[in-house]
Amino acid sequence: MLAGQKEKSKLPLARIVISQGANSYTYYWAANQTSRIIALDHAEEDDNQTALAILDDSDKVLAGLNLWGYKAVISYGLTTSAGDEYSACLDLYVIGQQQFSTRGRLLSIL
Repeated sequence: MLAGQKEKSKLPLARIVISQGANSYTYYWAANQTSRIIALDHAEEDDNQTALAILDDSDKVLAGLNLWGYKAVISYGLTTSAGDEYSACLDLYVIGQQQFSTRGRLLSIL
């Protein structure tokens, strides 16, 4: 991925893997592509890690899931000549989940 960071043309990526036991859900964001991740606010400090993810739930898949207590791993990356490459951040846990509608679109906040 270091070589990809040095390239002039970079396509940034983000991924969230939410899992518990055998259940696992992966959501992506990629520049210039339709993605489930609409917004991601993520901060890591020495003693505090937080994240707020807004996901497109127009298909109502997330509305039927209870993700409270699931582990969430956020990764950032780039599309390089070797393909999509990611670097994972510290594990987080889902402590809240809400659905809401705006402009005719159903969204989930984790």
